[in-house]
Amino acid sequence: MNILILGGRAPVALHLARILSMHNVFIADSVILAKNSRAIKESFKIVSKPNKDIEAYLKEINNIIRKNKIDLVIPTCEETIYISMIRNRLECNVLVDDFKKILTLHNKFEFINLCEELGLKTPKTELYRKDSSIEINNKSIIKPVFSRFGTFVKVINNINEVVINEDNKYIIQEFIKGQQYCTYSLVKDGEILLHVNYKTKHAIGMGTSIYYEYFESSGLKEIVSKIVKELNFSGQIAFDFIKLGDNFYLIECNPRSTSGLTLTPYDTDIVEAFINGEKIEIDSFTITSMKVNMFLIGMFKGKFLNKEYRNDYKKSRDIVYENKDKRPFLNQFWLVIYFFTLSLVYRRSITGITTFDIEYNGDEV
Repeated sequence: MNILILGGRAPVALHLARILSMHNVFIADSVILAKNSRAIKESFKIVSKPNKDIEAYLKEINNIIRKNKIDLVIPTCEETIYISMIRNRLECNVLVDDFKKILTLHNKFEFINLCEELGLKTPKTELYRKDSSIEINNKSIIKPVFSRFGTFVKVINNINEVVINEDNKYIIQEFIKGQQYCTYSLVKDGEILLHVNYKTKHAIGMGTSIYYEYFESSGLKEIVSKIVKELNFSGQIAFDFIKLGDNFYLIECNPRSTSGLTLTPYDTDIVEAFINGEKIEIDSFTITSMKVNMFLIGMFKGKFLNKEYRNDYKKSRDIVYENKDKRPFLNQFWLVIYFFTLSLVYRRSITGITTFDIEYNGDEV
């Protein structure tokens, strides 16, 4: 099968290419971490920005599909939202659900409303704009309705601390002090085919995990199952939770790939399983990490003085580095330079700038 992976800038796209090595894998993006990887047959640079010109973006992808006889497209990053918009106009099958479902899950306020309708536990959440009249009496979180990687998330104690971009909608959410957990699932017609849970143990900022170790929890899977069954969802989906006592509170959803997928061992053919609707049984999950990030944090923030941190660093497998496929490891340093330069030009954080050309923030396209 010929498979085109989009979002080639992301480490999870590289892992996806490696676990699908039994197929002919192609990869595309404006910048590509997996370029020259042994796992891919060919890479393609996409010039068009879907959040600026979706018609040009559609044309570029269809050209790749036609020329390489692509059977299946798998989006991985924020371009997933745009691919869901145009999936019926792409000239092959696409592993993504329709735009209406994706948008409900991506919109942080609508997602919380969905969870409340299903009787699931969530923090108290209110929609906020400049003219809103909201009282804040306790520690709270404010973040844009459309955001990612914990960017623009701020902890506040009163309404006077709120500073917003008036063009955006925000939510103010009850602050729940607890341990964060995440899930990743592959789903077809509301049935979970592959599911992993992991604790946010080592992270950058407000919650971008850089370390992934499987955590057994039937409770988390039951919550995910309830949501995907309600939506009759198909595709990749991930959730963030805060655990307080015995309860898991849903925080937000990413209706796309996340690095939780990297817990799956190599040669896990998720495509074949998805096509046939077969559940994937995994005996032993891999412990993975963004090892360069862990090293830098360990060195400059003194984390290596902590024995547990050192042990986690040693026992985890780097998502990017592979002994038989070393080129992507070198590529990541060029990507850092590229995004660092963009962050200076656009005056945004280096994390936030990584999706500047593919992120969806509720704008009309």
